[in-house]
Amino acid sequence: MTHRRGRRAPGAIPPRRGLAGLPVALVLVLVSASTAAPPVETELKVLGTLPVRDVTTTVVSPDGQHLAYVLRRGPKSAVFTDGKEIGEYDAVRHLDFSPKGRHLGYAASRDNVWFVVIDGKESEKYTTLAGPVFSPNEKHVAFVVGLGGNRTFLVCDGVPQMRYTALTTEPPVFSPDSRHVAYEARTSGTSKRPSIRDPNRPVTPNETPPDWVTPDGTEVDVHEDHVPRTHFIVRDAKKGPRTNDIHSPVFSPNSRTLVYAARFSTKWFIVHEDRKIGKVYDEVGTPVFSLDGRNLAYPAKADGKWSVVRGRKQEDLSFDAVRAVRFSPDGRLLAFAGGTGAKWRVVCEGRTGPEYDDIGWVGFSADGRHLAYTARRGYNRWVMVVDGVEGLTHASVLVPAQATELAEKLRYVTVDAEARLVEITWPESTDWSNGLK
Repeated sequence: MTHRRGRRAPGAIPPRRGLAGLPVALVLVLVSASTAAPPVETELKVLGTLPVRDVTTTVVSPDGQHLAYVLRRGPKSAVFTDGKEIGEYDAVRHLDFSPKGRHLGYAASRDNVWFVVIDGKESEKYTTLAGPVFSPNEKHVAFVVGLGGNRTFLVCDGVPQMRYTALTTEPPVFSPDSRHVAYEARTSGTSKRPSIRDPNRPVTPNETPPDWVTPDGTEVDVHEDHVPRTHFIVRDAKKGPRTNDIHSPVFSPNSRTLVYAARFSTKWFIVHEDRKIGKVYDEVGTPVFSLDGRNLAYPAKADGKWSVVRGRKQEDLSFDAVRAVRFSPDGRLLAFAGGTGAKWRVVCEGRTGPEYDDIGWVGFSADGRHLAYTARRGYNRWVMVVDGVEGLTHASVLVPAQATELAEKLRYVTVDAEARLVEITWPESTDWSNGLK
C-alpha cells in the first residue's frame, strides 16, 4: 500500500458523522482530552464514492475539489479521478495533481516499459522513470527517465537533457517561481574522500594545515579516491560539487537558494548553495524552510536517535524516527512528528502531545496560533486533532495543500463510504499549546 505526504488509502468504514454515532469509548476520549468542544465538520462537497477494498493510493487536489485514486484490479492497476476511469496499466507510480489542481499526472507501465500520463495522454516509452513533477505555475512538466544501461537523463517539457546522468530514484524539483529545476545526478571517476584528523594525535612542527575545518572545529583532510559512482546536484544544467551520496534538494521560498542532504564517507550534512553548513550526522532527512526563508530545519540522526536541527541548534528531544517537520507561517514555532517504537506523538517547541499509532499531516493556522494534525488509533481510525482536541473518526483523512490558506478555516477531505470535503472553524478558546505537555 502506498502512503504519500500523509495521504492514506481508505479501508474499513467506521461511523461517519455525529457524536451520537460514535462509540462510547471515543466520546470519553474526546471529553477527557480537553474541556474544549470537538471541532464541528461542515460538509462542503461530496467528492465521490470509493471502493472499500483494493485502493492502493489516494490523492486530493490542492484546493480539495478533486479526488484521484489507484484501484488494484487483479494483476492490473486502474486510475480514477472524480469517479471516472482514466486507464488501466500494469503498475502506477507518482500519482499527483498539479499545484493548482488543473491537471493529473502519473508514471505508468505496460509490457515492461514506462511512460508519463498527463490528463490521460501518454508520453514516449522508457525503461525506467521518476516523476512527473509539475512546476508551480503549471507551465512545465519534468521527469527523469532511463533507456537502459547508464542512459538516464532529465526530460523537461518533452525535451531530453542528456549532458548528465540523472538518478532515477527521485523525481526533479522546481523552484517556487517555476524558473529553476534541480535533480540528482551521478558520474564515474575520481572524487574527494575525506578523513577526520584525530584530535588527540601528537602535533609535529611541520604538520600541514587541514583541508577543511567544520563549524564545530573538526579538522578534515581530503584525498583523491576512485569511486564507481559519485553524486551531485544539477541546477539549471549547472553541476554542483561531487559527494558520495545526495538526496532531497529543496529551493528556498524566494527561489534563490538550493539546499540538500549530502554524504562524505559515512557522515551526512546539509549543503547550502554548494557549501556545507552545520555539523555532520549519521543520517539527515529532508530540509524545510520557513515561509520567509530565514529559518531552516531538518531531521538528523546521531548515536542511533533522531532529533530536529533548527538553524545550528539541535532539539533536546530524540526519537526512533522523525517526520512532518513544519514551521508556523511566521517562522516562530516548529512542530514535527516523533516516533518511539510503534507509537507517534506531535512535538511543538519542546512540548509533546499524546501517543497515537500513526501521525500523518502536521500544520498550523494562517496566523500561527493553532496547531492541527491527523492521527490514527488502531486500524483505519483517523481523526483531525486541532489544538489537542480530536474530531470525528474516519477511515482516512486527506489534507490538501491549500488546507490552511483561509484565515479562519481548516479544510480537509474525510474518506469513509464517500469522500467529502469538509471544513472546521479554528477555535477561539484554545491555541497550539493546548493538549501538549
